[in-house]
Amino acid sequence: MSLPLPQPLAAGLLALSLPLTLAGCAAPASPQSSAGEADPDLSAAVVLSAYELPDGSCELRYPSGEAAAVLDADDAFRGFPGRSSSEGEGDGSGVPAYFGQAPDGTLYAVTCSGPSAGSSRCNVLLSTDAGESWTVTGEEPFSLSMVTGAGFQSAQVGFLCSRYFQDSGPEIYLTRDGGESWVRLDLDRPEQYSDCSMTPGTPIITSKSVSFPIQAVRAEGELSLTCSSRDLEHWTWTEN
Repeated sequence: MSLPLPQPLAAGLLALSLPLTLAGCAAPASPQSSAGEADPDLSAAVVLSAYELPDGSCELRYPSGEAAAVLDADDAFRGFPGRSSSEGEGDGSGVPAYFGQAPDGTLYAVTCSGPSAGSSRCNVLLSTDAGESWTVTGEEPFSLSMVTGAGFQSAQVGFLCSRYFQDSGPEIYLTRDGGESWVRLDLDRPEQYSDCSMTPGTPIITSKSVSFPIQAVRAEGELSLTCSSRDLEHWTWTEN
């Protein structure tokens, strides 16, 4: 059974069921079960700010200023450019962070540095004890051009989304080993969208499926798409 969500996070997930704009793209409808009913374990990350504190910790905060989680700053900001080498000496500025709970109860946090030389660094941290302790995954910070979304389906399976101006996208990476390694998904996008540049957003996840909102841009204008799968091998594209 999934652990209860922190109140602000639960409210953030509820808001996803309402009309909203994500990087100019409407959020997709909630994934449906085979019976046509919404899956009960719907989850998606919320975007917070991560702050390095003088005591050497990293605090993830909601826009209200309320703390969502406390991490180790050396893990959360590992490899970020421009960070002080002195432990615990933060400059007080926040960086973007994705925070959520997978359907199996695993909490995840993804901290993202600002772009530098065309890429951003990000660190992925997981907690299986309701946030009492966190494990940073991978031996080196993961580098992406610009992080546009993140989410985990379980303690092992997760996703990172990105946008690179020299790639038509969508640029989505998958881990099956809890963030130790990542591979880019081959989504085999339909021919009718071959002239589009695509930016994937934060996935809508259940224990049985994942759906990515996609902002597609072409000469004629913008399209709002959804790319969904139940097995991470076969993908269904729909136009919203």
